[in-house]
Amino acid sequence: MDVTEGLKMLAQLAPSAEGRLPSLNFLLLNLIFLLLLYLVVSNIVDRFQGSRQAKMHASSKNPDAIRTRRRAPKPVRDFWCALLKARMTVGSFLVLPSGVDFFGDQDRGHTLLLRQCYWGLFNRIMIHKHSNLYRRFLVTGTPGIGKSCFVVPLLGWLAKKENVIKVVVELNQKRYLFTTSSSHHGPDVEEGGISDFEQELEDTNVWWIVDTGPALYRPANTIFIASLDQNRCKGFQKFLGSTTLYMPVWSDDEMQQCRKRLFPTLQEARFLELQSRWGNIPRYVLEKAENRVVQASLETALGSCDWDTVLKCINETDNAPHASHQLLQLQVLDLIEYDQMVMKPASPYVARKLVEKAGSAHVQDLVQLSLGTPAYAGAARAFYASYVHRRFQEGGTFNVRRLDKPHQPTAMLELEKPPKTCLFSTWEEVTLQQDCVYCIPRIDDLPAVGSIMQPSFLFQMTTTQKLEVNENGLKAAAHQLRGTKRLYFVVPQGMFTTYSAVSNVPRNVEQWLLEVAWM
Repeated sequence: MDVTEGLKMLAQLAPSAEGRLPSLNFLLLNLIFLLLLYLVVSNIVDRFQGSRQAKMHASSKNPDAIRTRRRAPKPVRDFWCALLKARMTVGSFLVLPSGVDFFGDQDRGHTLLLRQCYWGLFNRIMIHKHSNLYRRFLVTGTPGIGKSCFVVPLLGWLAKKENVIKVVVELNQKRYLFTTSSSHHGPDVEEGGISDFEQELEDTNVWWIVDTGPALYRPANTIFIASLDQNRCKGFQKFLGSTTLYMPVWSDDEMQQCRKRLFPTLQEARFLELQSRWGNIPRYVLEKAENRVVQASLETALGSCDWDTVLKCINETDNAPHASHQLLQLQVLDLIEYDQMVMKPASPYVARKLVEKAGSAHVQDLVQLSLGTPAYAGAARAFYASYVHRRFQEGGTFNVRRLDKPHQPTAMLELEKPPKTCLFSTWEEVTLQQDCVYCIPRIDDLPAVGSIMQPSFLFQMTTTQKLEVNENGLKAAAHQLRGTKRLYFVVPQGMFTTYSAVSNVPRNVEQWLLEVAWM
């Protein structure tokens, strides 16, 4: 019913003070009056809601109609101009001029280490894009490694290396449109809400970098940055033309570079202590080094995560509780393609604590499980290494045989209980140790060896047949030994009789196999 017609009928039917109608008719007229009043009001409400929904629909189709986009504040524009002029050398620090901060935000600072993996990941993205394989890229990795920092070099390299004219960056509930040329004078930046710049995102020549927003499908080339334990990853991975690339944790050199430049008041002893607990995660080792709540969270995670949770984090990374991602880290296997990874304990300290809590029987089960499920291999080796460290520190007698002289019979090797254990970060620390001191890397990223003991022992723990070793890493480790150089591949029972020699071990290093059975 039309609103005007309804009002006319109401006027005609409204009871007159002069009317003298029977009571029944009077009641009927009042009921009709109320019914018509209800219909008129409903009609008005429906029209209002319909108009509102139409506006909302129009806004969703063309968000710029909301007119929230505007020229970005001067600090953001200053950042963009400075980035376009800045020298960006991989392995060095990107430093903006004084008073200019990343994205105009003082909390983000103006100095950033351009990690080698930033360029490696950018290069893989461009190779995939130019070969028309993919146009949507999920970049993920262990929480706390600074994935958000990758936005800055991405933005700079897209403009300077690929001559991209327009890049939309989404972070902190805002979108920014960075252009290298505009109707104004030179480069410019616009700022808007998370529904703005939809017209630009329909353009396949535009790049869209999403750091904190939801996973949305748009024609623009998209780089989506998130941790694997975030649900928004799952939706993005389902998009057509999408692939996943993994960002590695930091190296020792990167951690030291960043400590000396950005955290000069953090004492090296404290740095090494935290590094041995957390691994190379700058959030916990550098940024939050003196935050008691954050530092206590590692022990909380160790106490709350049972063995089943650990296994879930290894095999179902995106479904595991967040706390487990403090205990296990994503290890990138291919630093050229960045598309293969395994999960492993964050540090030898974490591995030892988890083994102590779970018991060696669980580690044995994990090693067996890894034989049929490659996803478990990295964690199985690390947990087995932790078990071996404990056995070697107790001393004992072990079966050994010579791999490079297979006809020699099996022998017994007696290792004395070490007088002490040394956690080392540099080879020089190993060189200075007395005989029989058991030396363990402070973090588990040394190539070729898992532990060293003067004067003659190099140990490499493994749960699979090795085809080759890191030859340069092995030579560097062997150079520290004062006596006859012997490399022992340490394996669990069941592999001792079938393990064969590894091809590229240097000739001046004897190649042995050592069995550490389960207890």
